Amino acid sequence: MKIFSVMFLCFVALLISGCAVGISRTGYQLPRNKTTKDFEPCPIVLKADWKYDTNDVVLLGSIHDYDTGFSTHCDEVTVLDIFTREGCMLGADVINIIKEKDPSIWSSSCYRAKAQFLRLKDRSQVTNLVSDAEFSPERVRVHAEAIRKRNDKAMIGVMVGAAAGGAVGGVIVGEVMTSGNDEFKPEKGYVSLFNGHDLTGWGYLTNDFNGKTVSDDGRFSASDGILIVRPHTPRLIQKIWTTQTFSNDFNLRLEFRAATNADSGIFIRGTQLQCRDYLVAGPYKDLKKYKPQDWNEIEITVTNNTAWCTCNGEVLTNALKIPANGPIGFEGDRGQMEYRHVRLKELK
Repeated sequence: MKIFSVMFLCFVALLISGCAVGISRTGYQLPRNKTTKDFEPCPIVLKADWKYDTNDVVLLGSIHDYDTGFSTHCDEVTVLDIFTREGCMLGADVINIIKEKDPSIWSSSCYRAKAQFLRLKDRSQVTNLVSDAEFSPERVRVHAEAIRKRNDKAMIGVMVGAAAGGAVGGVIVGEVMTSGNDEFKPEKGYVSLFNGHDLTGWGYLTNDFNGKTVSDDGRFSASDGILIVRPHTPRLIQKIWTTQTFSNDFNLRLEFRAATNADSGIFIRGTQLQCRDYLVAGPYKDLKKYKPQDWNEIEITVTNNTAWCTCNGEVLTNALKIPANGPIGFEGDRGQMEYRHVRLKELK
């Protein structure tokens, strides 16, 4: 049975990693006997869900990519290169990405996106256009590589689980995906605020979730060492808090992993520190050590009701004013966020 499981998963791995990029075009076609590679890329602005006045632009056409199932040449770098070349062919000023989805071992190893090709009617405004930061060449490359590594780890985890005796149906993990470590032990002097197994010690201020693995509304859950903050449709902000409050000075350490463009927050006695997919969602877009879609460490030191906050050692804020007493909290806003290794040490 174990051998069959491994062989089956190897087959599945080959199948879902073998995804070619297919292109669907609306409103235009490539010239006869030409392919995308026949056109040179040019300076062109890339925007995510850009809001524009239809009176100010001309829609030249639209494009989206899809899976065909036979190649691996379909990551974000490759797809955006195709979009850029075809946008340049049409004479577009802006490629407006209206929908995108990262690769995943559970759906497709292709980056999938839909976009519009737009041309400004007022040509004097073209020089004022700037691409969104998330589409800078380096950011796209780093993000695509992070997604590839994430999916590689997830697939290895699936195959190892099967080899150890798990059935195919018993090794499914979440969309943001690899497991945490529910046996984490904090450093000397630190106390874990999250036990890794359930939501004991956390609640919505008016109630608690002691002994529960999922909040009553399903927004927050605990699994395999990770406290998962799930998105809500329609968008809804919700906060979960420690049932304990903290009035002494303290040092708080935790790790977080953000899905693309995710927006969450860490509340320190009620005051929020933005915790997001920083390079895309801001506000700290210049961080050099931030790792997209990977684990990053937040450290918060509170002294005299002022918080010093860092991410992977880089300062986020050194003078965040906070109340004299209150709990620690996490916010659910946009996208999926994961937290682990949440521990606190009171400073004497």
